[in-house]
Amino acid sequence: NTVNRAWRPAGNASENAHATAYTGLQAQFMNGGGSNKTIGTDPTMEDALYPFYSDIVNVSAKNTFDFNSGNASPITIQIFSGFDNQSNASKTPVQTIQMVFPSTTVRVPKLVTGQDANMDLNNRLTNIRDQLIGYGDTVRSVIVDTNGPSKGDFRLIAALPTVPQTYFTPHPYYNRDPATADTDNYANADTCYWNEAQTLRYASDTYQGHYGHRPNQVGFQNPPNGYQHIWQLSGYTGFNSSNNTTANNWKSYGLVKDTAYWQDCQPACSWRQDGAMKVEPSNSSGTTLRPGDWDTGTGRIADGPYINQPDAGGQNVGGPQDGGYYSFGGYTEEKGTNFTPNRQIASGVAFGSLPTGIYPAPNESAPRPWQTLLFCPNPPSRSTASTLSPSASDHFGFKAPRDHLFLDYFWMPIVEPYAISEPFSTAGKINMNHQIMPFGSYLQRATGLYAALRSVRVTALPSAFGWAKNALTSGTSSNDLKGECYKAASTADTMKFDVNYLVNADETLTGFSQRFNAGDVFHSASEICDIFLVPKPIPGHSYIPQNGRTAVMLPKTTQSPTYANVVKWWNGDNPANPDSRINPPDDGFKLTGDNVRESPYNQLYPRLTTKSNTYQVHYRVQVLKKARSTGASVWNEVRDGVSADHRGSVILERYLDSNDPMLPNLVKYPTIMNTQGTATALDDYYRFRIISKKQFTP
Repeated sequence: NTVNRAWRPAGNASENAHATAYTGLQAQFMNGGGSNKTIGTDPTMEDALYPFYSDIVNVSAKNTFDFNSGNASPITIQIFSGFDNQSNASKTPVQTIQMVFPSTTVRVPKLVTGQDANMDLNNRLTNIRDQLIGYGDTVRSVIVDTNGPSKGDFRLIAALPTVPQTYFTPHPYYNRDPATADTDNYANADTCYWNEAQTLRYASDTYQGHYGHRPNQVGFQNPPNGYQHIWQLSGYTGFNSSNNTTANNWKSYGLVKDTAYWQDCQPACSWRQDGAMKVEPSNSSGTTLRPGDWDTGTGRIADGPYINQPDAGGQNVGGPQDGGYYSFGGYTEEKGTNFTPNRQIASGVAFGSLPTGIYPAPNESAPRPWQTLLFCPNPPSRSTASTLSPSASDHFGFKAPRDHLFLDYFWMPIVEPYAISEPFSTAGKINMNHQIMPFGSYLQRATGLYAALRSVRVTALPSAFGWAKNALTSGTSSNDLKGECYKAASTADTMKFDVNYLVNADETLTGFSQRFNAGDVFHSASEICDIFLVPKPIPGHSYIPQNGRTAVMLPKTTQSPTYANVVKWWNGDNPANPDSRINPPDDGFKLTGDNVRESPYNQLYPRLTTKSNTYQVHYRVQVLKKARSTGASVWNEVRDGVSADHRGSVILERYLDSNDPMLPNLVKYPTIMNTQGTATALDDYYRFRIISKKQFTP
């Protein structure tokens, strides 16, 4: 029944975990005032005491001990809201987690010379990162199982009220041989028996400064104070800095399979995450693994399985590395100098990173990890060409009804350059159905669409951008080489290549014409999410060179694809090379997260409509005078005449009066019948008003 209350917001601990994937271990050991807790179990002082500790046990005469957990009995962890003073017995837990720590034999912790003071837990809590796990300690942990139901997708675990033990597994070095605990010649991670079997990451550091202490591993950079390196925590294999020209035993891990992540950009994922892969139904029998959905972290924040977040950032005057988008330490506003009301949440597309496979479908036995709402046509799992209709095998979100139809539940007003939008009005929005009937392709009004497309950018991160060019695994590299890594420490100032593209409006509108030529129109503005935004390099900008490709191979970062081959542009056609530090890497843009792929659609959707509220009607009215000598139903150009002729145009606005007492509550009663016995729709209550009229007198 022991309780530990975490009083300190993660961002206010020394880890500065404001917006990172790791909320910070230190907050567990701090009180509300920011001071470190001391050990103790007084339930009336849980704001100041840390209760999980044991009496001191003298083990100096022993080398190993048997840890007998009972195996079948899981440890149950209950997480409660800490914002009230009710006892936990009377509250419903926010989440219950079950973990099994198997029985094993481990080495007795050793007292390292000079570390005597750290035998006192109170002393350890004074410097949590440096001393919580000390030299000579024995650590065993249970971690998220990348082969379990979640496949390493932390979102599935975070969303469950009760997390079963099957979602976790003992660390791979949990059962290491105690007899080899003192081995100090670790030439390869696969043969390294870690005495610290854990993967605890520090929130505001990337490659160094993580909890615990490294073994003397050949090829890894030696961080200050012996902290573990990110490559160790991620389970990389085959490192040897003295032999950087071969791919012997090289194996990196992360969200993109067989793509090398340099130390500054290792994503937030579990041990040896061999790609964020999701199971998709195959066109033939069985299933197939396809790249899954994950988010690109803001600035230097690690990529990972996020659920997206509002744009709450800016840039400090001290420079990008000191704050703003490229800071681990939090965000600052821009004081309104470059702020728009809809910047934080532009539209419902911001929900595109919410997972949709938390629970198994009725006909399935397992959840669907790495699967989120789909609000773009180019998920990394798509293989169907852009000119063809995708299927559920490309992404579950393509299954009818399409995910993007959820966006119809969310409406954002147009507020720039002034508050244009009114309730139930599409004023200020651009009509996607730009062909004018009955003229078809001969008369179109696409100027507004060109303007909307001009305002957004397509961001595409090539796979090669995950590694600092020619950098050794020792971690050392010049700023010039770091400039070829998209999250290097100096990238904010020295990034050598652009990853943003203009939208090629001419090619993009090919997708619109494809819809019209098939005899269809756009029925919902959310259908913009079915249209590929064809990228076009920004003139004068530099893009990362894609080595080792012939002129006919796509994609090249400096080329603009056509609408027909834009899928190939995203996916690439060069097979992934296990050692992409040396040879040409996968030439697609697979480092691009789900949130970045959907970002331009997030900005476009609130600006578009499929049904205008304003119409310009051109008319010509004539008064005809019939001659008596001709039939009443026949017009004779010689004998009959035009006595009056009026030509002009009017601008009409269709609107709903929200104060109309006859307006039904279609939210509460969606099937109200009108006098004709058919279901009522809002269209039945629209009125028209003339905004302006003009006479044409040539």
